[in-house]
Amino acid sequence: MPFDEILADAQALGYAETPPDLDIDGIDTAHKAVVLASMAYGA
Repeated sequence: MPFDEILADAQALGYAETPPDLDIDGIDTAHKAVVLASMAYGA
């Protein structure tokens, strides 16, 4: 299955945002990790 089709399915199901750049590049995950670390360590 081509990546474009998988991405379209993920967007349709709400797993990937439109545009998906932050999801694909891992930036969204990094942002969430920073928020969780800040909450866990009180920074």
